[in-house]
Amino acid sequence: SDGAPVYGLAGKSDIGVKDNGDLVPVPGEDRLISLSWDGYAGPTKLTGIDLKKGAVEWYYPNPFPGVHGSHRATMPKPGLLIGPLKTCGVAKVNDAIGNVFLMRGNLGQDFLMTTDGLYIGAMFQDGRLPGEALPDKEEQLVGRPMEGFSEGGEPFNGWFGKQNDGKIRLTTGMAGQAAMILEIKGLETIRRFQGGTLKVTAPQLAKAVTDNLARAQNIAGNKSYAIRKIANPPVINGETDEWKDVPTLTIARQGQPEKATVKLAYDATNLYALYEVQDATPWLNQGKEFARLFKTGDAVDLQIGTRTTAHNEPQAGDKRVVIAQWNGKPVAVLMAPFDANAPVGAAKTYSSPVGTRQFQRVEILSNAVVSVKKQGNLYRVEMALPLKDLGVSPQAGQSLRGDVGFISSDAAGLINTARTYWSNTQTNLVNDEPLEAWLYPQLWGEWKWE
Repeated sequence: SDGAPVYGLAGKSDIGVKDNGDLVPVPGEDRLISLSWDGYAGPTKLTGIDLKKGAVEWYYPNPFPGVHGSHRATMPKPGLLIGPLKTCGVAKVNDAIGNVFLMRGNLGQDFLMTTDGLYIGAMFQDGRLPGEALPDKEEQLVGRPMEGFSEGGEPFNGWFGKQNDGKIRLTTGMAGQAAMILEIKGLETIRRFQGGTLKVTAPQLAKAVTDNLARAQNIAGNKSYAIRKIANPPVINGETDEWKDVPTLTIARQGQPEKATVKLAYDATNLYALYEVQDATPWLNQGKEFARLFKTGDAVDLQIGTRTTAHNEPQAGDKRVVIAQWNGKPVAVLMAPFDANAPVGAAKTYSSPVGTRQFQRVEILSNAVVSVKKQGNLYRVEMALPLKDLGVSPQAGQSLRGDVGFISSDAAGLINTARTYWSNTQTNLVNDEPLEAWLYPQLWGEWKWE
């Protein structure tokens, strides 16, 4: 009687489409936008449902849905949805263009589409790419273009729509603990056109299936690297002269400007490594805690185990060494989930609302030797890590498991923005400290000791 809606089974009707997820009605169109969660983190679809017909009218690929789907996403490119979390709203642009809707992505971008299923474009920067930093004062933001910024990881927020003054706006939590209101300009420049006809033949489809299978097998193939034994140890000074004859590992992700090369060698005492990382803001890490340097800026990473076969969870012998700047000098931090001989006080627990990961030993390797050199948009890290600290005694012809990678920082060196590795490609997560700290030996490659 007071006008409040009453919800109950009497008002429920089956629309005839078996789907679930984020459902948003389109005013005046008898259409429902469904950001499907079918399959959870696996490839799924964004669909437009005709409510009159009770059928899917159109669909659009959503290969990396939500938080966990985005962890394995490739770098951004036109037309690709990365980690859409929710549909923030619908807005009518004009009669010629019709309605558009906006989805918020898990890695810092927003995606715009028409309600009849046509991709318009993406806004803001993917958080794995270099972006602008917010100014110190709110006054400096008023009227400022925002396309160079990123909404960051896990932006679980946002509204989108057209307001009474005729302007289309959105809200974003880009500022962290405050909401920002942004105006979207340019949607009125969209133009529709009549496409042509594309003919696809059965032989073409058969060849496509064959090619896809071949690519999948190549991607899934186990990576391997030969670590050379050297007679004379290199001088740890950040120079490359003594590494010319050592094989090179390349670490890169398609579409990401930062990339690196790594060289590994060993003798009876040490494992030696040389990292060369291309970075627009090289070697910045303002972390105050040595146990969290993987979260607070630039770092390089080496992960190694004592077993010859892959295993799902870290076991005794699996270790990680993070090398980063701390208190004005480079340090190597050993992280071991399991170490029965760890001293009292060496344990470290990493926690978040998602879960907890415990390490029995997290400490600075006092016997490690590290040298860093910066040259323009590149930094070079050379190191000697004692084999006894790593717990390995490599023999010629032996194969162990391991991985190497680098961690990128924001422009200020305050937090990590991307993680890129040689073997493990499922490293897009930069919003959950315990999961970033943990080791994933099932995704390591093979290291053959020559």
